[in-house]
Amino acid sequence: MKFGKLMAVVLAGGMLLAGCGTNGGSGGSAEGSGGASGTGGEPGGVNKAVLSNEPVTLRVFQDLTGITDDEFNTIIAAPVKKVYPNVTMELVRRPKDVTVNDLILQGNFPDLIYASSIDIDWYNQSNLLVPLDDMVKKAQVDLSRFEQGAIETIRAYSPQNKLLAFPIFLEYGLNYYNKDIFDKFGVSYPKDGMTWEQTVDLAKKVSRLDNGQPFYGLQTPALPRLSVSLRIPIVDQKTEKAVLTTTDWKDALDLFKTVKNMQTDLGKGLPGVNYQKGNLAMNVAYFGFLGTLEEMAKKGEPLNWDIAQFPVWKNNPMSEGAAVTLMLTSQGKHQDLALEVAKLLTTNENQEIIAKQAKKPVIKNTDAIIKNFGANLVSLKGKNVGAIFKGKVEKNPLPTIYDRYVKDVINKQMPKALTSNDLNSSLRTFEEEANKAIEENK
Repeated sequence: MKFGKLMAVVLAGGMLLAGCGTNGGSGGSAEGSGGASGTGGEPGGVNKAVLSNEPVTLRVFQDLTGITDDEFNTIIAAPVKKVYPNVTMELVRRPKDVTVNDLILQGNFPDLIYASSIDIDWYNQSNLLVPLDDMVKKAQVDLSRFEQGAIETIRAYSPQNKLLAFPIFLEYGLNYYNKDIFDKFGVSYPKDGMTWEQTVDLAKKVSRLDNGQPFYGLQTPALPRLSVSLRIPIVDQKTEKAVLTTTDWKDALDLFKTVKNMQTDLGKGLPGVNYQKGNLAMNVAYFGFLGTLEEMAKKGEPLNWDIAQFPVWKNNPMSEGAAVTLMLTSQGKHQDLALEVAKLLTTNENQEIIAKQAKKPVIKNTDAIIKNFGANLVSLKGKNVGAIFKGKVEKNPLPTIYDRYVKDVINKQMPKALTSNDLNSSLRTFEEEANKAIEENK
């Protein structure tokens, strides 16, 4: 299979970005229970089998799933340094001049990948990801502690049902809205439980030019990502053909076009959509955007915003199921240690740290852990935090190894689709071009 067209990344010299890691001191017993994990219970403290006085740097690649430097230090680097003082966690962000394929050929891919479970197929190429089943068993990780939907979703990306990633917290989406725009035009705020249709109707009420200043009603994720929220398949597992001409795909494209046209109808040559600059009323996005808003608040540039539940589809009101994970790479130099780091982040203590950063714990029975949910985020105080925990989650459709090629086709064909008045014709083009891409990459 061809490697495909992945995004660029570089590791050389000064282009390494955001190396993080703070010595948290002894704070608490580093020995914990003295082992890797007690069977049937919470992971213990230090695994002496991987403990060493030799300095070790574990590199963590980040691209498609956002995390700020402060977040990386708080939920990953500092907890690891506290237990393994010799280990420094280094965040490697994606610049734009060396391909992932080049990096793999150099034999220098980072030890870990910080990524959503929905991107497993994006990275699971050229045997880059390490199946964790044997390692998890050896390390006595009790997977029954985890939300099983997260484990099932990860295993779905492997035809052999292998565990290709280690979940550290659950994903969620939100409708982030600018209260000042709604107040300015006397329009009611978004509410929890709204459908996409209701959200679009509300956006139309605040989408306008006001004294030459554009106010955009709504921004959504790109169509391939938006389709995940509808939980519609991209490729049929049995036929290995794209399935993009269904009623669900038509509904998704119609909604996406409506939102984009609402923006372009305001006119040409206007300032672009920018929530941070205060010209976007609603930004339907994922948990990572909270980090952006928190950084703005810390810089003294806060917006007057709040959150509502991620919109649901009228005929399919369930929410998508996904988790943020750490994936071990086959070129990592410290694989046993890398797994211990991932496991460490799922102790009750560290899941509470993660929850304080407004990340949803991946372990079950978390009432005590989430009582201080979002406590570390100044910007989240007084907000509708309950919206994060509403809605019923259902696992995503079974993925295929060809999904990434189809997504790439959709994104490339989208400019033409946005100017076409025939949804069915656009979807047929998507499907035809997607099937060509699938055949080329078999």
